[in-house]
Amino acid sequence: MSKALIGTVRTAAATAAFAGVHSLLASRGAKQWFAGRFGQKAYDGTYRATYNAVAVGTSAALVGYMAAQPAREVYRVRGAAAGAMRIGQAACAAGLAAAVWGAGPLRFSGITHLRRWLTGRAVAPAPEGQNPGPTPEGRFRPTGIFRWCRHPANFFAVPLIWLNPRMTTKLLAFNLVSSAYFYVGSLHTDRRMRREVGIAYESYKRQVPLFVPGTGGEGTPARVPSARTRTRELVRS
Repeated sequence: MSKALIGTVRTAAATAAFAGVHSLLASRGAKQWFAGRFGQKAYDGTYRATYNAVAVGTSAALVGYMAAQPAREVYRVRGAAAGAMRIGQAACAAGLAAAVWGAGPLRFSGITHLRRWLTGRAVAPAPEGQNPGPTPEGRFRPTGIFRWCRHPANFFAVPLIWLNPRMTTKLLAFNLVSSAYFYVGSLHTDRRMRREVGIAYESYKRQVPLFVPGTGGEGTPARVPSARTRTRELVRS
């Protein structure tokens, strides 16, 4: 077995292990165990921030492990085509930033809940995922990029990793496993969001696609009507 093949297999296995750990920590069973062991208030206040801290640490460990693995170059794009791919990556990074902003950076990171818990204040229920949750009044009103895709952070991560002008065997293995993880993770997040938001999420699912913007929701064209459109419809009725 060649060194490049060994490095590819190791990278695929490490990426799968990384995905498995994250999926386990995001599972309902893990959350219920944590809440039962440390209390519901501690769970609401610390779990999201803890999850993200683990994500950062394990991501750094995975990158370091990959860097040490041997690999063979599959292809290298040069010139204007490479520049176009970099522009595409920048656009995907902007999409990721828009997803984080739309979900609320402090809510997304868990800092809001952690800060309230540390100061002894009342803590809202922990967010279920990287999506905007219900408002304090219990309403679910996704805006911005979440009107085009239910899981934009997961979607934009896929072309971001594939648009690298230089592809190696180990990066190919990482991309394949990660792409599957991002899609399957979106399916799991959908179930968690349904529990958090309630019946309003079913309406959202019918109008907005799960993963790829513009592909249509579960039965109707993609896109949640804007506030202006909804107002016009109310006036007409």
